[in-house]
Amino acid sequence: MNTDQTMTLKSEDTMHHSPKIFSEYPTSSPSSFLRSLRSFAANSLVWFRFYRVGIMPMLACVAALFIAGYAGAEEAKPPVVSLSKPNVVFIMLDDLGYSQIEAYARGLGVADCDPKLLDHVAQKGNYTPEQAFEMVKKASPTLSRMADGGVRFNNAFACSNLCAPARIGIATGILQNRWGIYRNIDTEEHGFKPHSHLAEKLQAAGYATAHIGKWHMGSRDDDMVPRYLEKHGIKDGEDLTYWNLWKYPKIRKELERDGFEGSVVPKDHPLNNGFDYYFGYNQWESPFYKASNVWED
Repeated sequence: MNTDQTMTLKSEDTMHHSPKIFSEYPTSSPSSFLRSLRSFAANSLVWFRFYRVGIMPMLACVAALFIAGYAGAEEAKPPVVSLSKPNVVFIMLDDLGYSQIEAYARGLGVADCDPKLLDHVAQKGNYTPEQAFEMVKKASPTLSRMADGGVRFNNAFACSNLCAPARIGIATGILQNRWGIYRNIDTEEHGFKPHSHLAEKLQAAGYATAHIGKWHMGSRDDDMVPRYLEKHGIKDGEDLTYWNLWKYPKIRKELERDGFEGSVVPKDHPLNNGFDYYFGYNQWESPFYKASNVWED
């Protein structure tokens, strides 16, 4: 992907090539906070995709952002942050290498890399390890500022090596295996337990909450299929699903256009699980903002 292609991956609100630090956005109301947040998320996506030349390959998965809280302030004044109720920003990315974030790559060099990985890069890569470490110094400037002004954790692990189960575990604080969720298809079939998302706790404490980006924690809204079949006068569709709808290609194309692949059933929907605002998709990936599988509620 070249620079011009990358820099076009922006939402309608995005007006900057480099992302602003979160606290620089005026937050006089929940709505302005969320509009600014959307622009922040789109900018972050652009920069992560442009600077993904790391030692470890990063898949083009979109960051799942769990955002809660805003600080009340007038437009002309800097945000006022309450010590008793600070803003909470949680950013989760799939397949991200430790050294692909500048704040964590400091002090690391080629000598710290696995020799087998260096051999692989030498044979398959179109860049050198030295170039990768130079590029990462310029990557994720917003995250670097947040890390330098906040708390940094240097030792952690994911509760699953698959995206959907790992999301459920970290969003609920409960090991998802206890619910029989081991694979992505388990998540897509069952979703998570109602009222288990930690965002509900924040919402109950008075926070304005929003989820922006990848959700992938619930079942798709399969009821969309019979509704669309009925709309087109199809009466023999009892055994039809989105995935075997080849008999009616126009209807399948319409479902794809209207976001079926990124849909989520009401039980598992963010707005029913602690969030005031949702701009995202319930699927393993999305190619860009404003894609057909992205929903806004």
